[in-house]
Amino acid sequence: MGIACDALMQIKAQLCDRIDVLAEQLPHMNGHQLAHQVDEVRRIARAYGLFPVEELARGLESALSTSECSIMVLPFLETMRDAVGCERVDAAAAQSYLAAVNQRLYG
Repeated sequence: MGIACDALMQIKAQLCDRIDVLAEQLPHMNGHQLAHQVDEVRRIARAYGLFPVEELARGLESALSTSECSIMVLPFLETMRDAVGCERVDAAAAQSYLAAVNQRLYG
């Protein structure tokens, strides 16, 4: 593996850790803290071209801005974690992940 691939693997591991901590701390966070942490995940994903993760974070941010319902957060976080490991980083992959979240939330 090349240096760039190793660096991307480290970033992906850090994103997974962030998402795991966010899911764990969710019951203890207020809306502002949650929004800030999700925004950080989105920014990191964007910086490293992880479009599906970026779009999932953006979707969660949007859902949080229009709803007080925290029950939707875990499906987004779980799907974001899955998307971190995805080799595809195109718009179609992002749409597939967003559809998966929609299916989990609304059947």
